[in-house]
Amino acid sequence: MSFAARETSIANGQPVRLYAFGRGPLAYRYTSADRDVSYAGNLYRAAAITDNGSQQTGEAVQDTFQITAPAGIEVAQAFAIQPPSQRVTLRVFDLHAGDSDAMPYWVGQITRCGRPDADGKVTITCESIVAAMQVNGCRGCWQKSCDHVIYDDECNALKEPMRVPATLVTVTANTLTAAEWGAFDDTWFPGGFVEFAIPGGLLERRQVLAQAGNVLTILGDTSPLQPGDAVAAFPGCDNTPAMCDGRFHNIANYGGIPGLPGKSPFSASPFV
Repeated sequence: MSFAARETSIANGQPVRLYAFGRGPLAYRYTSADRDVSYAGNLYRAAAITDNGSQQTGEAVQDTFQITAPAGIEVAQAFAIQPPSQRVTLRVFDLHAGDSDAMPYWVGQITRCGRPDADGKVTITCESIVAAMQVNGCRGCWQKSCDHVIYDDECNALKEPMRVPATLVTVTANTLTAAEWGAFDDTWFPGGFVEFAIPGGLLERRQVLAQAGNVLTILGDTSPLQPGDAVAAFPGCDNTPAMCDGRFHNIANYGGIPGLPGKSPFSASPFV
């Protein structure tokens, strides 16, 4: 029987909901059914998971999709300390038990995951792909300093040649120490990031806020790093032409306008 036939029937409907989360190469699949469900060759594990339904108020940015789930499920654990570096996507399907014909219900990504409540539940807040497309992005600015993000598609600075592999000596709540970083001056890594592998074939990143010799202060938590772990650090940029050319040899892609006049043309006397 087709999905439409069972959906509109009086007594034949047995609706269950499927939640497919994606994080890079990893997938977390759950179902609201009381037993595991197979669909399209994938196993969706039974979990006490519910949602508030799709909202359509006309304001896509405000129409959040909220899921309530046990705090112990893998996708919630990925947010337990701080959000992962990669975005976590979500696809929701509606299915009737015993059928192989499912209907896509909702598509989007996680924006935040709350802390566990007294019942051990978390609220996962998601935004739709429509809302993500409607969010205003960073527009190009007329300014003296560069407005590109280091190593992005507009900056085009080569990332891999700047890699500095290192082995961690000490790890604190927000600092990392490695002997290899001591060979660089204290302006080398701030504004850059530290990259390291985690289980599942994923890469996590932490931005570098400051450097003092071989010690880097990072933004966020150092978990799950431990002394002896292998990491890589990448230098930052202060968005000036001198650093763009001298450190990265990338002046052709510099995004600022160093010769921009300091006087605004919109002032009372722009030509004086």
